[in-house]
Amino acid sequence: MIRRLARLVRSVLSPGDGLTERTVKGGMWVAALNVSDRMLQLVLMIILANLLGAAELGLFGIALVVMSGVKRFSQLGLNQSLIYDREENVDHMLNTAWLLDIARTSFIALTLVVIAHPFAGLLVSGDAATAGRAAVLIQVIGLGQLFVGLANPGIVYFQKDLQFHKQFFYSMSGSVVQFGVAIGYAYLVSETAMALVLAFVASDFVRMLASYLLHDYRPSVSFDVPSARSMISYGKWLTANSILYFLYSEGDDLLVSGFLGPLALGYYQLAYRFSNAPATEVTHVISGVAFPAYSKVQDNTKALREGFHRTLQMTTFLSFPLAMGIFAITPAFVDAFLAPEYEAMVLTMQILAIFGLTRSAVATFGPVFKATGRPDLIAKFSTVRVLLLGLGLPVVLWQASNGGLPYGLTGYEGAALVILGVQLFPMMEIDVFYAARIVETSYTRILRDVAYPLVGSVGMAAAVIAADRMLDVAPVAEFVVLAALGAVVYAGAVLVLDRFGWGVGRNVRTMVASMAG
Repeated sequence: MIRRLARLVRSVLSPGDGLTERTVKGGMWVAALNVSDRMLQLVLMIILANLLGAAELGLFGIALVVMSGVKRFSQLGLNQSLIYDREENVDHMLNTAWLLDIARTSFIALTLVVIAHPFAGLLVSGDAATAGRAAVLIQVIGLGQLFVGLANPGIVYFQKDLQFHKQFFYSMSGSVVQFGVAIGYAYLVSETAMALVLAFVASDFVRMLASYLLHDYRPSVSFDVPSARSMISYGKWLTANSILYFLYSEGDDLLVSGFLGPLALGYYQLAYRFSNAPATEVTHVISGVAFPAYSKVQDNTKALREGFHRTLQMTTFLSFPLAMGIFAITPAFVDAFLAPEYEAMVLTMQILAIFGLTRSAVATFGPVFKATGRPDLIAKFSTVRVLLLGLGLPVVLWQASNGGLPYGLTGYEGAALVILGVQLFPMMEIDVFYAARIVETSYTRILRDVAYPLVGSVGMAAAVIAADRMLDVAPVAEFVVLAALGAVVYAGAVLVLDRFGWGVGRNVRTMVASMAG
């Protein structure tokens, strides 16, 4: 019995030989990484939200969004280019990629030092002291980028070769340190946003060290112009998409802070983190493995189509109930784990939970576009999204800060509704249209993959909401009971719907068989 268990453990931990087996095991490791990392982040944010308050979280959010903006505007898409490359061995390109990344991250750090005060003054208008604190946070958080650039470029093989067991230890090393530094500084030194900023820098430093421990490649100072040209040529659309992604995914943070201030930003960002994290992390797990796997069959349309449908089915099977569960359980969660001031973000969390559901499904299309050499589509779609949000968000936030929104909605609730509305129409329809053309599938089959988990998840949410109205117990106990009820109801719905032709059970059995070798 012990020997059989040991063989099973070795089988799961090893990357495997066949593409299917390696993909499934890679997915298991990425899932373990994302679940572990997200749980750490969730616990950390609950502790610090109660300890620091929403205003301090808003100051950290300002530093984070400014740094993210500079990073996005200088993104080169180097790792994606190396993963996409048909050659298994890309050692001859790694030194060039390393030097390009050092130059990029040094530029980011210097830029943040220069722009910190003007941007802080813009985002924290009318409060010079708070703006000064925000500027210092922006400058300090930029230091971590120097460590990011110095990391071992050989870690690209963790994704290219589907060696996600190494990616797990690389990423988690920084996450654990980030958790410890943030909690330690907040309790022992100061209950301020600096706790989160220093923890962010410490995690980048530790990951840099881990990169050299986990991969034996050692970079040197050599630069190959053809390699640089090749990587940048592929990455140019990813650069454009990175900029556009920032504008539509974090531009709302800038607008909320600019119109409504750090306190509103604290509520809005925390609502976004809690509501979107579980559902979208499932997508990141599966899509993170799907891109390198698709890249290996990019010229085989049939294999690509079947892989796409399996990915979409498994993503929605897992992410839809998480998103609808968050929608249903948000009031109990806030009541159980957060201070009373955070009740102001309940509706925002629920709106963004629905957005997370739609986002999780649409995000499965991106790996197909990148693996088939069409990253330009992502950039073009992002342009449309940015234009639509650029028309809607400023109007809503201006109205919220000058007289208020209808039905008593807050500005951040209005912003969440605009983001959800643009996602529902026209962005989902555009993504589906082009994905169906590339993999040569039908809209009916895509709808079928999505309809089953949606029905089961909506039924589960209805049961949880009904139970919530009847329960009268301690807040934490209520949260636990509702979460357990949701899991049981959805499991029952899956068993029933699978008998009516869903097919997810067959997909799960295939994954388990591949995991066991």
